[in-house]
Amino acid sequence: MSIQIEKIKLGAETVIYYESFDLDTNTTKTVKLVSKDKPLLTLEKTFDAFLDDAILFCGLDSDVWSNGKVGAISLKHTDDGEIGVTISVQCEIGVSVVCVNTPYIRPDCVDNKLQGKIDVLIGASTQFIVSERAVKQMELLAP
Repeated sequence: MSIQIEKIKLGAETVIYYESFDLDTNTTKTVKLVSKDKPLLTLEKTFDAFLDDAILFCGLDSDVWSNGKVGAISLKHTDDGEIGVTISVQCEIGVSVVCVNTPYIRPDCVDNKLQGKIDVLIGASTQFIVSERAVKQMELLAP
């Protein structure tokens, strides 16, 4: 089975949309995974790492948005095997919560640093899909 990550949301629930290709039946299906399990720290930290990219691509004031929180990341896979990305961020500003989406960041605008973050995101999301969750991580660390 081959997995292609499409969208990831973190919050009270972790939601991952992905396409699953079954080599045996030669079919593709879109799957929505919703879980209240806490993701591994790697996935949470990877989300946090995209904040700087959202600030840059949206032209936001980094002093104001430095306490923002990335809530969702969408990936678009091209026929050439490249990946573009859209990042959703929210931030409390005064008494309001402001939500911003980056414009679609085309694959030709994805530098090596951002591509590295995307690769880690895909790996951490795939781990979550195959049931590697923080609960299991805590169980392994328990005496």
